[in-house]
Amino acid sequence: KIQDAIDNGTCLPWQQPWDSRNAPINHTTLKAYRGVNLWLLEYGHEYVSWNQLCDLQKHNRDVKLRKGSKAHIVVYFSFKKGQKDVMNEHGVVEQKEIEIPFLRYYNVYDIADIDGLIPRRPQINYEHKPVEEAENLIQNYINRENGLRLEFNDGNGAWYSPAMDVISVPSLDLFKSYSEYFSTLAHECVHSTGNSKRLNRIKSTAFHSNDYSKEELVAEIGSCMLCAECGIDNQATADN
Repeated sequence: KIQDAIDNGTCLPWQQPWDSRNAPINHTTLKAYRGVNLWLLEYGHEYVSWNQLCDLQKHNRDVKLRKGSKAHIVVYFSFKKGQKDVMNEHGVVEQKEIEIPFLRYYNVYDIADIDGLIPRRPQINYEHKPVEEAENLIQNYINRENGLRLEFNDGNGAWYSPAMDVISVPSLDLFKSYSEYFSTLAHECVHSTGNSKRLNRIKSTAFHSNDYSKEELVAEIGSCMLCAECGIDNQATADN
C-alpha cells in the first residue's frame, strides 16, 4: 500500500485514533493544536483565527471581541519542494530537488475573550474491555526492563524518548477502540527495544532520515506481530 501510494503520487492519510482531553483546540474545527503550539496556548482553552471570528460575527451579532484582548501566536511548520544547483562528479551543474523547511504563524484569539461564544469541546470517554493477555504482555515487559517507564497522557501524543527511556501514550479511555490503543502502545514499546541498553538499534531520531523511516517500519511491523500474538484484530490500524 505504501509503495502504491508512492508510485501513484497519492497520500496515505493518517487519522489520529485517540481524542485529546485537554489540549488547546480550534473552536470552529475542533482540531487540537500540536507541536510547539501546546506551549504557546493555554491547556483546555479554545481559539479562533481572525477570519473565523469575522465569519462567526456574520451569523451572530452578539459575537464580539472584548476591547484590549490580545492575540496569541500559533505556528505551522512543514516542507515544500524546491530546486538547487549542484555540481556532479563530472563537474557539471545539475538541478537537484530538495525539501525546504518553512514556518508560518497565525494570530488566534481565546474565546474566553469573546462575548457570545459557548465552548464546544466534546467531552468523550470511551469504555473498553481490556484484553488480559495483551495487558499482561506489556506489563511484564515494562517490569522486566530496568529503567523503562510507561506514562499515560491526556491525548497529547504517543512517543518513546530514548534519552529518558519513557513511553508515553494517551490513556485508554481516549481511544475509539481497544485494538487501536494496544497497537499504538505496542508500537512505542517496540521503539523502546532499540535503546542502547537493549538492542542498540536506534541510531538517529532525525525526522525525514532513512534511519528514522526504517525505525518506524520496525515499530509498526513489531506492533502487528504483537497484535497477532494476542489475538487482537488491527485491520483498522493497518488501513490507517
